[in-house]
Amino acid sequence: MRPLFAFLRVLPAPTSLYAAPEDWGSPDLGRRIDRAAHELALLVRSGAAHAIAEDTWSGRSHQFGGNATRAERSAADVDFDIDLMRLARGSA
Repeated sequence: MRPLFAFLRVLPAPTSLYAAPEDWGSPDLGRRIDRAAHELALLVRSGAAHAIAEDTWSGRSHQFGGNATRAERSAADVDFDIDLMRLARGSA
């Protein structure tokens, strides 16, 4: 997943959180939520994510291997009535 996140220019927070049903109500879950929220607040407050995106995204140029060709398409070519696109817009 890390290469995908790097390609998308995602800056992940250090702590991720997953809670199973038996975790709800646990004091440990509350501590994990507090830690993740604190890290996220520091990341947002620092402006690091925005600065990194602004500094590097515009000059980013990917070179892809293989024999794929570049498709000349526009937004008008996108079919918004297929199931996946309806799901993406929230109207399943």
